[in-house]
This record gives sequence, C-alpha cells and structure tokens, in this order.
Amino acid sequence: MKSSFTLVANDYARGAAILFSYLQLALFLIFAACLGSARIGLQLRNARSWDAIVKRLLVRLDLDPKSADTAAKMDERFTNDAIGQRAGTVGGRRMLFHAAGAMMEMADYAERNGGGAARPAAENLRDHAMAIRTMTVKDFVRPSTRRREK
Repeated sequence: MKSSFTLVANDYARGAAILFSYLQLALFLIFAACLGSARIGLQLRNARSWDAIVKRLLVRLDLDPKSADTAAKMDERFTNDAIGQRAGTVGGRRMLFHAAGAMMEMADYAERNGGGAARPAAENLRDHAMAIRTMTVKDFVRPSTRRREK
C-alpha cells in the first residue's frame, strides 16, 4: 500500500510532465511558424522584379524612378561628403542600412538572372552593401565611440 505522500508526489510529477509536453508543443508550433514565415518571405523576395527592387531603393532615397535625371540625382546624393553627413545622423544611418539591403537584393537578382557575366559585379556590390550594413550596425551598437573619434 502506498502512502498518501507518494500518491501526491506522483500527481505533481505527472502534472509537471503534462505541463512540460504542452510547453514543448507550444515551442514547436512557434518555431514552425517562424520557419514558415521566413520561407514565405524568401519566396516573395525571390519573386520580385528588377523594377520593384530598384523602386524600393529609389523610394528610400526619395527619388522618383520615372524622372529622367535620376542618375544625376543619385550621383549628387552619393558623393563622399554627402554620405559622411548622412552617416552622422540616426535617420541617415537607417536610410543607408535599408539602401544597402536593397543593394544586396539587387546583387542576388543579378546573380540569379544574369548568368556568369554578372557574378563579379554582384559580388562587388554585395561586399559594399555588407560593409555599409556592418558600419551602420557598429554605429548603432556603439554610438559613443563615434562621438569620441571626432
């Protein structure tokens, strides 16, 4: 015959096991939902056209993609002085981070659809975009070091 303490202890252990299985199920469902969301996002990203990618970049830069002087305006916006001034502000760093993301997407598109001829240019673009993103993340994480260097 089992004592009442043993019966109560067994009930607690069984309850904990049931609770643990519910927790496992909940974590599995959350993980599966995150993986499904990431896969859908990747499929949508791969389905974008070149025009949509360029438009995403130009909207970030407040430029009209239909304008004839877009290239001249981009040359004005991407001088070393202009980039330096923009990188000095939080909003400018955020804009540079998102523009670098669009540049990486452009490199992926060119590599996917351009064949072997586009590979060197795509790798160069991706390297520059990663450098921009790394710089902006470092500035976000350590904003005080940027002020001390000046």
